[in-house]
Amino acid sequence: MICSSRLYVLCQALDLRALDRVFFNAAKPELSALYRRTGPETITPVIFDQAWAGITASWRKHNEFDIQVQSEEVAADLAHEILDDLITSASNTSSYGPIPA
Repeated sequence: MICSSRLYVLCQALDLRALDRVFFNAAKPELSALYRRTGPETITPVIFDQAWAGITASWRKHNEFDIQVQSEEVAADLAHEILDDLITSASNTSSYGPIPA
């Protein structure tokens, strides 16, 4: 009985990791495109990759919350990092794109 319980919990953990991977694979290209559209023209893939590492770390850090709260926590964690990247990547504010609705 204990062995089957442990096996069940292990399978659940693997399922959650697989769901995270599917979500990350779908979200990364979308967020990368959004990051490039709304940021200055000097945004590089390296800058986005640094932000993406923060996004995934924060997502895993807040995995005990439901999806809405988890998303809000990730946004709060990364807002200052993204703004710092945007500010340091270009000092010319005219190179920023419009923020999509």
